[in-house]
Amino acid sequence: MTDRSRTPPKLATKLLEGLAPPDPALIGDLREGYAAGRSLWWYWRQVLIVILLAPLRIWRDSTPVALGIVAFAAVLMPVARTVTTPLSRWLLYRVIQPAAWDHPIVSAVPFFWLWMLDALPWTVAAVIGGLVVARFTRSNRDGLTLFAMTLFGWLSIKWMLAASAAMSADRHMPFAALILFIVTQVVVPPLLVLGTGLLRRDSVHEM
Repeated sequence: MTDRSRTPPKLATKLLEGLAPPDPALIGDLREGYAAGRSLWWYWRQVLIVILLAPLRIWRDSTPVALGIVAFAAVLMPVARTVTTPLSRWLLYRVIQPAAWDHPIVSAVPFFWLWMLDALPWTVAAVIGGLVVARFTRSNRDGLTLFAMTLFGWLSIKWMLAASAAMSADRHMPFAALILFIVTQVVVPPLLVLGTGLLRRDSVHEM
C-alpha cells in the first residue's frame, strides 16, 4: 500500500536532484518506492549508487570532457600546494608559533593547527575546482562528481604513502590521531567540491 504522505529524506533528494542527471522518471520511481514502504536505507542506497556511477556515465557519454576534468584536477592540486605554501609558512612561523608563547591553548592542540596547515591547499583546490567545474559542466552534472572522486583518489594515494612513511619512521603522532588526520584530509576536500558546486548551481538558477 502506498502512503503518499511519506516523503523521502530531503538531503538525499537534494543530492539526487543536484548531482544526478536530470531524470524525472528516476526521481519519481524512487519517491514511489519510498512511499510504498521501502526503507530509509534503501532510498539512500539508490541515491548513492546513481551518484557514484557518474564517472562511468561521463566517460561513456563524453570522454573528452572526462579527460579534461581529470587533467584539471591533476594540475590544480600541485598548483594549489605551491601557491599556498608561502601562506602556510607565514601562518606557522608568524602567527601560530609566536601565539603559542602567550596562549597555551594554541600549543595544547598542535594536531588541529597541523591539520589546518596541511588542509589549506586542498581546501583552496576544492573550492576553486568546485566553482570552475560547476560553471563549465552545467549541462553535465556528472562532471562535478567525477572531479570530487578524482580529488578523493589523489588524496587517498598521497596520504596512504605519507602514513606508511610516518609509521615506518616511528613518528610521535598517536596512531588514532594519524588515522583521524588522514581521513579528514581525504574526505573533507571532495565534500567541499560537491558543496561548492551545488551552491554555485543554485545561485545560477536563482539569477
